[in-house]
Amino acid sequence: MLYKKRIVLHKYLRTTLFLLLLINCKKKEDKSTNADYFKMVLNLKNYKIKTTKINDSITDIRGKSKRFEISGKLLNGKKISWWEVKEKKAGIRIKFQYVMITDNKNFLNQYIVYRNNHFLKLGSKFYISEISNGKISYIFNMPTKESAKISTSSFNYGFKRNNESLVHPRREKNAYFQDITIPPNAKRIKGYFIEGKEMTSKSVGLNTIYTLDSIK
Repeated sequence: MLYKKRIVLHKYLRTTLFLLLLINCKKKEDKSTNADYFKMVLNLKNYKIKTTKINDSITDIRGKSKRFEISGKLLNGKKISWWEVKEKKAGIRIKFQYVMITDNKNFLNQYIVYRNNHFLKLGSKFYISEISNGKISYIFNMPTKESAKISTSSFNYGFKRNNESLVHPRREKNAYFQDITIPPNAKRIKGYFIEGKEMTSKSVGLNTIYTLDSIK
């Protein structure tokens, strides 16, 4: 019985430590959000991998290790779109979105964290957009404490290439809100949101989210 209690306590402490690290953003770009943990669980070398070729460019990936399961797709060897990592015994599931910011470079753009199927908003980084009455409304959710000192926040966007506008979304707790009027004949809006916060080393830590939305 004592042995079983120790196992349960170890699992509880490991899960709690992960969540505390995930919520307390203390590293850069948001190298902030428990970057070491993310680096470990997203490293395909840590898994026994099964690959399925979708076409000449895209490969489906399924992997397992003692603690984790991972699934997603590669485009010419680079992670793209949504990936999912599960740590079943701890009840943790994380969805990661990768976007290509250049032809050869991908970027970890969004991540959504669940524990025992409950969404952890404070530990997640994502954006939501909604079109209504000629406007597009954005919510940018950041893994940043409400008490964090923000040095800058901005959203650069454009409906056409080389025609960008800059706004400063309104902050409420760890989320930012912005409404944008849609011009006539617009087909899409593309942009990037940046949050800069002051770090203890007097440097600035950055959170970035790239956006791309179709206008219907």
